[in-house]
Amino acid sequence: SRTLNAVKITYLLLLFLNEIYWCGWLQQRLQKKASGSAARWLANWNGAAVWWFYAIMGLEFIMIFQVSPNQAGHYSAYGAYYYVHTGEAYNFHQEYLERVEKLLGDEDDVQLQPYHYKPWFLCMGDLSEDENNEANRSLAIWYDKDSVTLISED
Repeated sequence: SRTLNAVKITYLLLLFLNEIYWCGWLQQRLQKKASGSAARWLANWNGAAVWWFYAIMGLEFIMIFQVSPNQAGHYSAYGAYYYVHTGEAYNFHQEYLERVEKLLGDEDDVQLQPYHYKPWFLCMGDLSEDENNEANRSLAIWYDKDSVTLISED
């Protein structure tokens, strides 16, 4: 569900902030223990050129925009870009507009074509061929129709 999107983004943001905190804590500990020459060199090395911090941040940003083959993994910014770039989002929107036009017509019993394009971000499911299906009844009530059904794909 879309709640999962918010949970994952919050998790990644908190992971990022937590990592910054622990890097700062580690640097302070190294500076406090810099009594010997080797420890002082290590503290200076970690404080002056924190190259490993940038490497960790780079890996974390790659994880944020990771896309998995699982549908639930397509809730990254790259997933949205993919659906827009391939035209699937545009095609879905055109099919949606055709449905709305038909629903706004004078017909009391409306039969709609099934969606051909179903980008996961925009289409969580389709209507049913059964007019008593809850989604079908809700749509019929909303548009003041007697029934709304999906044409079978046979």
